[in-house]
Amino acid sequence: MFRKCIIVCLNRRRDIKRKIKASLLTLVYGHTFTSVGINFKLFIKPFEKTGNEKIKKLRVGDNCWVEAVYYYGGDDFQPLLTIGENVALSDAVHISCAYKITIGKGVLIGSKVYIGDHSHGEYQGNRYQNIAPANKPLSDFGEVIIGDNCWIGDNAIILGGSEIGEGCVIAANSVVRNLKVTQPSLIGGIPAKVIKTL
Repeated sequence: MFRKCIIVCLNRRRDIKRKIKASLLTLVYGHTFTSVGINFKLFIKPFEKTGNEKIKKLRVGDNCWVEAVYYYGGDDFQPLLTIGENVALSDAVHISCAYKITIGKGVLIGSKVYIGDHSHGEYQGNRYQNIAPANKPLSDFGEVIIGDNCWIGDNAIILGGSEIGEGCVIAANSVVRNLKVTQPSLIGGIPAKVIKTL
């Protein structure tokens, strides 16, 4: 009984810390956070009343990293990152936007998911250079659209050129690139494809 009480008290304390952190980020950035885990890295400009939509009711797990890349390797970018209402990021999610990423309302993103609209350098034909990827210019840009009420399984990777319609489920460990799905479907594999329509 005593042990159960300690666990409940620790969980409540953790929840209070997450809500306080969410309130502070809401004040600083102008976007609305409901809960924020430890080690959350947010690299976006604060909300400006310029017609862009606010992020509303974003729930963030531990060790997440959400970034809009405005500058990299001497190049300037104009990223457009849109996150719908009631989106939930599990632990260790990385979202990196240098071009355009749209995540719809009510999307659940599993742990260790990467969503990015660009790559580091060219890897096709004669353009390959044997230098460290971090030193290569960003390239291979493609818009990423994830529709409302999608579920993205753990360890999935979603890359540029992907358009996932609303109500889709992306299986764990899938790699989605240049895939366009318009109706609710189960998507999985490497490379990902439609397994069945829901």
